[in-house]
Amino acid sequence: MSVKISHDITTPDVHATNTQVATRVADDAEGRLVEMNEEAEVPVLMQENRLMTNLGIARAAGMDHDLGLSIGSRYSIVSFVYFIPYTILQFPSNIILRKLGVSNWLTFCVVSWGAVQLAMGFVSSWEYLALCRVLLGAFEAGFFPALVFVITTWYTRHEVQKRLGAFYLVSILTGGFSPIFAYLLTLLGGKQGIPAWAWIFIIEGAITIFFGLVSWFFIPDFPDRNGFLTKEETKLVLERVERDRGDSVPDELTCSKIAVHLRDWKMWAFGLMYFCATVPAYAIGAHLLIYSRL
Repeated sequence: MSVKISHDITTPDVHATNTQVATRVADDAEGRLVEMNEEAEVPVLMQENRLMTNLGIARAAGMDHDLGLSIGSRYSIVSFVYFIPYTILQFPSNIILRKLGVSNWLTFCVVSWGAVQLAMGFVSSWEYLALCRVLLGAFEAGFFPALVFVITTWYTRHEVQKRLGAFYLVSILTGGFSPIFAYLLTLLGGKQGIPAWAWIFIIEGAITIFFGLVSWFFIPDFPDRNGFLTKEETKLVLERVERDRGDSVPDELTCSKIAVHLRDWKMWAFGLMYFCATVPAYAIGAHLLIYSRL
């Protein structure tokens, strides 16, 4: 009598198991990165999004009268000159970012614009205010492009959108509370002989400087230069980005590469879309309180 022995034995999929382990390690590394980004960059972003709104609040709190901003087009000029260096210096800033390091460059930008914002509380004429606005635009130009650049080097394309979406949500929330906080600062008007509108710039400038200095200890560098992940974790991050879009390793910037992107119609379409979305937002932020007084 013969006995048929079944050889249908299920063996563990070693490749699948290794893949699952690698995925868990990568997820842990990303979790640590997200936590550091939120601790360091979100508070700084909160300060950035107060700047435009608080110019209108400061005008309503007495800056208009003290500096004569209602004469001619002075207020429009003060609002406009900020965007000249802000627009021109964004691209050169990202070139410097790679050379100086993320934490060094972002800390310099944030502390510098915080110092300028604090100085705006002591200006004696609208010309000095306009000068401060030019410097503010120059120093702030490097922040958001650098933030986007760094995030894209750490995450895949779909993950990048979630992170950027979170930052924009934070900016909306802080923008809602910013006028309330600015109003509370105006209650200091007259203290130390400083007008109410000046306290807005002085206090928020000091807070920005504080966050900028503290963030130096937390802001991560590019993946290939980071100092908080192990070599294995760094390798996994780079491999995920390489599989997603093939640019985990930075390549040399040349004029021919710039020309290729300038000829891409999609880039101009995205630029136009962003322009159409931000121009009304900035205009409303700078002039809404003025309209409400009419």
